[in-house]
Amino acid sequence: MGMLDKDWSGYCAGMKIEHDMMLNQYPVTFLTGLLVDQAALNGVINTLFDIGCPLLAVECVEAQELQRR
Repeated sequence: MGMLDKDWSGYCAGMKIEHDMMLNQYPVTFLTGLLVDQAALNGVINTLFDIGCPLLAVECVEAQELQRR
């Protein structure tokens, strides 16, 4: 768990990078955004793997719900 610098957005397909605390003690990073296809998602996941970021979850949400966030 940790925080990915917001400057990494370009390496993560332009996804929005936000930070929060889990259980009020562990820093976590949330990436949100629209990806064109599964290959783009795989690219983001591979980038995170390559830099040693653990992946806790991947959640698919409808585009309308994403726009409300």
